[in-house]
This record gives sequence, C-alpha cells and structure tokens, in this order.
Amino acid sequence: MSIDYKIESSFVNIIPKGIWDKPKILKAQDESSAIVKKNSLNGLLLDLRTVEMKVSTVDIFEVNRRLSKVFPLNVKHAVVYNEESFSISDATFNENVATNYGTLIKMFKNIDEAKSWLEKA
Repeated sequence: MSIDYKIESSFVNIIPKGIWDKPKILKAQDESSAIVKKNSLNGLLLDLRTVEMKVSTVDIFEVNRRLSKVFPLNVKHAVVYNEESFSISDATFNENVATNYGTLIKMFKNIDEAKSWLEKA
C-alpha cells in the first residue's frame, strides 16, 4: 500500500493504492492534515477509485468522526469513489457521519466535479 500526495492549487490530492484499511486511513489522515496545515490549503481530494476497501461500518464511523479533530473545520473534503471500491450506501454513510461531526465533505463519482467543488469559495 502506498499513498501519493500532490498539491494542486488550493488542495492536496491524495491517491492511495492497494488495500485501504483503518490503520492506513488513520495514517493518511495524519499525513494529509500535516500537508494541509503546512501549506495553508483549503481542501483535500481523496481518490479511492483504485483501492481495495477493507473497512467495516464501524471503521467508517470512527475514521469519519475523527476528521473534525484532525483537520481545521474550514477544510473541504472531496472523496472520489466508484462502486467497485465503495458501495453507494457506504459512501452515503461516510458523508453523513463526517457531516454530522462538522466536516465539510462531499462524495463524488466524477473527479472533475470534485475538483470544481473544491475550487469554489
């Protein structure tokens, strides 16, 4: 499992590869939060289209609840997925949990739409 981080204008693009499980998600949260803070970025784009998801419903809840503690509250989170990597019900649950804990998040199937949303003020 590797994670690539690329800064694009006002956000960091996070591209994990391989198996995506809770320990790797927590590591990516910590690393991307440090990048966001160090570079004064306003958002992040998490591209999950090529990962193999290995998370339970409880894992989804816990990692999304943690977002508001790790990132500044004004940071927008765009998550790009496909139904091979993440089910629609898991994507909806992911967005609902994070939103309920104060994170600005939106799930997308189209990466261009995600980038456009991140770039809007």
